[in-house]
Amino acid sequence: LDELIRTERARWGAVIRARGKEKELSGAERLTTNNRMELTAAIEALNALTRPCKVKLSTDSRYVMDGL
Repeated sequence: LDELIRTERARWGAVIRARGKEKELSGAERLTTNNRMELTAAIEALNALTRPCKVKLSTDSRYVMDGL
């Protein structure tokens, strides 16, 4: 079960690598769940892309991989 994170802000992060450059993205939410943060990282990384391209998504989250 995905438990509500109540005590502190839950954080998400993503790294986009292209053409020898890296861009780090991150954010935080209060009163959310771990699964939501894992999905948010993937969604925000994809939203940050500025044009159509091939994407290799790496994650340690089975929830994210099964959801995409």
